Amino acid sequence: MSQWIDNSSKLFKLQNFIIGLVIALGLSYVTYLYFSYRTVNTEWDTAFVSPRQYWAEVPEWKWKSVL
Repeated sequence: MSQWIDNSSKLFKLQNFIIGLVIALGLSYVTYLYFSYRTVNTEWDTAFVSPRQYWAEVPEWKWKSVL
């Protein structure tokens, strides 16, 4: 089986380069997403209160009867 695989061919090298490039871009994008979400979550924590405190400040609705 190994007699058909030529590791020194230009096509094999190009294929490995493209696969490596895709993996490197994927890792870069995942790292970018991680840091951007970390920044957004930090801003959220400093700017807003917990959901329990938020809903405690919201006034209670008084629904009018339709009938």
